[in-house]
Amino acid sequence: MACVNDPTLPSQFLIDGMETEAPSLKYQFRLENPPEFKDINIESGLKALVFHKKILKNKS
Repeated sequence: MACVNDPTLPSQFLIDGMETEAPSLKYQFRLENPPEFKDINIESGLKALVFHKKILKNKS
């Protein structure tokens, strides 16, 4: 999981960063924010994204 709570950074910031820094991880989905933390714009609030490790196949 990776998360950021900067209203100026979109979810794509995390997706791109993980692709660059941890290419074996693939974006899966975004966790919904609890109703207590409802935002006018979903991209301005907490972004909690789940990633999964890609299984690399052996070239044997």
